[in-house]
Amino acid sequence: MNFLKDQKKEIKVKKRKKYFPRLFMTFRAVFLFLIIICFLFFNYQPSQAIDPIQENISISVTVEETAPPTPPPPSGGGGGTTIPSKYATVIFKGKAYPGAFVTILKNGTVASTVTADPLANFSVVLSGVPAGIWTFGVWAEDKEGRKSLTLNFNASLTRGTTTTFSGIFLPPTIDLSANKIPRGEVLNIYGYTAPKSEVNVFINSSGEILKKTKADDDGGWLYAFDTSIIEKGRHTTRSKALSAKGEISIFSQSLAFDVLPEGTAVCCGADINCDGKVNLIDFSIMLYWWEAREIKHPCVDINFDGKVNLIDFSIMLYHWTE
Repeated sequence: MNFLKDQKKEIKVKKRKKYFPRLFMTFRAVFLFLIIICFLFFNYQPSQAIDPIQENISISVTVEETAPPTPPPPSGGGGGTTIPSKYATVIFKGKAYPGAFVTILKNGTVASTVTADPLANFSVVLSGVPAGIWTFGVWAEDKEGRKSLTLNFNASLTRGTTTTFSGIFLPPTIDLSANKIPRGEVLNIYGYTAPKSEVNVFINSSGEILKKTKADDDGGWLYAFDTSIIEKGRHTTRSKALSAKGEISIFSQSLAFDVLPEGTAVCCGADINCDGKVNLIDFSIMLYWWEAREIKHPCVDINFDGKVNLIDFSIMLYHWTE
């Protein structure tokens, strides 16, 4: 009888030994599955921009698909699971200027560059970005070398996600035909934006003056501003654009200019006759006044030291165009 009892106990122990490994493997597979569910639904924080500076910018987040755990095999062993990627992906889509050189910054360093197409559109994908809080920046350089202001985004990225910033519309570039101009003359304010965009030009004087113009098919825009409507002194100007699709940019950088009294002679550096070139015509004007005791031409003394000599000639040679 004791023998039979010992034999029954031995059979029960063997059954338990076979049962517990399978139970453990099943428990481990369920545990891993629950970890993944908790990661996706409880520990997930969507990427977001803090205080977006452009209303038309939209932010979307997608999560990588995760395969469910496979059931444990009959012979034992753990079930298979797919762990989400430990990196995030960030996509930037928007408008700059036709042929513009667009730069993407990540925490202040260059992460990627791309050239905008003829319609000013650009798209950049940054993959393999570690999870965490990042500051991204986007700026562009137009075909004449002028740079836009930088659009910044603060984003909290979670691994296994793709964050898309779309609807970006970079501010226009802006330049002036002169930074000093006699009152009553025309000041050209110009730059680049997306083709066919409406450009609002703001001149800050005693009050703010708003003027409108439209960009051409190449994205170039220009407004000829009559300075007779503002007083003498220092003024600033800036611009913003409204695209053909209704997207609104932020303001461009602000440029300062001085309005001088009427009839004031304005010099153009080494370009003595202010024709946009430094050549033999300017040199001949300089030779006429070479080492003259009384200089009546206001611009021939390029460095304004009271003499027309080799120093002025050296400055002219440095800026020589033809």
